[in-house]
Amino acid sequence: MGTTIPQRTNIRPDYFISFQKNNPVLYRGLAFLGIYNIFTSWWFLLTIFLLSISLAISISIQLKKAIAIYYRQKNQFVFGNTIFHGGLLVLLVSAFFTFSFKQWGFVQLIEGDTFTGHSCDFTTTDYGPLVGEFEVGYSVALEHFSHHYWDTGEIKELKSQIIVYRPAVPLSRLTITRESPVQVGGVEIYQSSFYGYTVKVELIRGKQVIPTYYSLDMKTDGPLRGKSFFPTTNYLLEMTYYPDYRGKSAYPVDSLLMIKFFQSGKEVARALLRLGEEVQVQENLFRFAEVRNWSGLIFTKDPFRVPILTGFVLVVFGIFLTFFASKEFLQGESHGL
Repeated sequence: MGTTIPQRTNIRPDYFISFQKNNPVLYRGLAFLGIYNIFTSWWFLLTIFLLSISLAISISIQLKKAIAIYYRQKNQFVFGNTIFHGGLLVLLVSAFFTFSFKQWGFVQLIEGDTFTGHSCDFTTTDYGPLVGEFEVGYSVALEHFSHHYWDTGEIKELKSQIIVYRPAVPLSRLTITRESPVQVGGVEIYQSSFYGYTVKVELIRGKQVIPTYYSLDMKTDGPLRGKSFFPTTNYLLEMTYYPDYRGKSAYPVDSLLMIKFFQSGKEVARALLRLGEEVQVQENLFRFAEVRNWSGLIFTKDPFRVPILTGFVLVVFGIFLTFFASKEFLQGESHGL
């Protein structure tokens, strides 16, 4: 289910915000069942807990039989099956604690902006039921973000250059790519595959300038699109951004921004603006002021990684012993013949 149903950890937060707005009752029901957070849902953890108890009982029975056989045959390989299932039990218990104490957060950062590290500033989160809020313990600023592509248009590299501000510790500059996360203060920071451009639109009223930032998801096969209300007004802005209106580059070489202005569902104006240009909409003056990169960063904390690896080692070792136990049994049978 977790691979077919959209999960908070692998889809844009806007999806859930829109779904909640359009289907409030259904959203509350699905949220109670943990459908969008299957691996931290109460019923999934209960299933792991019951499986662990069942497996522990099975292991105790297997161990008694293995000890009895060992004293009769002096064959250490008889413990292979028990060790194998013991490894599975370690994996299940580790998974239970990992998902119960899971701390995962996604933040969308514009170049030059700073993430405070507080739980309330995450764009979206996924917590286990046995933990509270996710406090990173330091601030992170996005100094620069770059994206590069192969000739086919596929992503070649996503790279975020960040500055970490920790209390009583000198600031540090780090580089994150999809292949190379970093760990700071026990928290791992990953480069998300979500990124794009942020356009700054200003509302000019005399000497007053009201800036608003709209972050648009990156697309290499067409323009970037998005829509949102402009604060302090009743305008809904539907935007189409062309980094290079000639279609030759995914970078802001010659930017154009198409804006449609709606009031009460009716289009009242539209404009095609180059960077720095303005448009008059009724008594308001709007300006396409700036374009910046934005990058998605993922923060996660997993203290149960070593037990999980231990479980895998036990499983492999158990399979190894079971194989030799079967081999010894077959050899014994052939000698008996």
